[in-house]
Amino acid sequence: MHVGQSNTIDLEYTVSRTRSIQEILDFLPDDAPEKSFFASKELYSCFPNGMFNCWGVPIKAQPSFAKTKVGDLVVFAPEIGNQGGIDYFGFVKSVCPVSCYAASRILWPETPNERLFPWLFFFDTESGHVPWPTFLEQVQYAHNWNPRGWYRRIDIHKFKVWGGGQGYAQHLRSNFGFATLASSTVDKNPEIDEAMDAIAYITRKPIKSSGQGFRSTPEVRRAIEMRAMFLAIGYFQDQGWVVEDVSQRESYDLRCTRQQERIYVEVKGTTSEGTQILLTPNEVLHNQANYPNTALFVVSHIEVDDSGENVEAQGGVIKLFMPWLLTENDLKAIGYVCLVPQE
Repeated sequence: MHVGQSNTIDLEYTVSRTRSIQEILDFLPDDAPEKSFFASKELYSCFPNGMFNCWGVPIKAQPSFAKTKVGDLVVFAPEIGNQGGIDYFGFVKSVCPVSCYAASRILWPETPNERLFPWLFFFDTESGHVPWPTFLEQVQYAHNWNPRGWYRRIDIHKFKVWGGGQGYAQHLRSNFGFATLASSTVDKNPEIDEAMDAIAYITRKPIKSSGQGFRSTPEVRRAIEMRAMFLAIGYFQDQGWVVEDVSQRESYDLRCTRQQERIYVEVKGTTSEGTQILLTPNEVLHNQANYPNTALFVVSHIEVDDSGENVEAQGGVIKLFMPWLLTENDLKAIGYVCLVPQE
């Protein structure tokens, strides 16, 4: 399978991250023919936790899709040539017997030219990398072979030396670093996921999030925030700063002064890796207007215990960025406020 550069954004939706059965059911119209399949025991038996990876092919590829069977090994090459290769594979666990036009729109909302991929198959992704020239040598294809972005079958005899598809997959795991997505280091940021879920609920449109992470309560979020603020205040006081908590009235959290110096500190706490944070428009504007007197204090890996009467947050890994300047490349919009034209 060659995906092609124009479709790599679709990989990000269903191959390099998991999706949930419930998410699809929430957005499928009641009259969608595929809705009964997504609600079926068959699909849940293949994915007991409700999370899956999938891929779809266009209507013109239906004859090739019809040959797809449960147990088939599917490999994905986002790019070919010397810089490309096989980056993902999966064993087909389920095949939808009906066309899935509505599900295609939900699964791949940003596909170029609004193309639809109604024929779906489902699997668990394993990721790694086999260079394209190496893959061609493995399957005994010419060095200039080009699948041209099509859904193609490779003769099973090409994998005879490894004992078939399962043996070839094990070869990739042992020699090219392939592992399931669950084993990969993926930062699932619960705060951003919750914001995206809220926007998706309001607009009734699915939004690509970082994955299904821990869903918190207001009490948990407050405990995480207080833990991060506690560590931030203590850190700057230890460095000789006079610290004022202004989080309830300003577009930043801490105002720190030391002799003639002043810095404005944004504090963020999270249970995740802390590679992404959520910012308001005012926080962005304040940062850009006050650089270089700005700092970002991130506390990641905070541990939360909500088993008792009171929620407790402890631990955390500190990351300090000072000075801190936001650029357009650092920011990604996850929603907009749109003015409705006046009649």
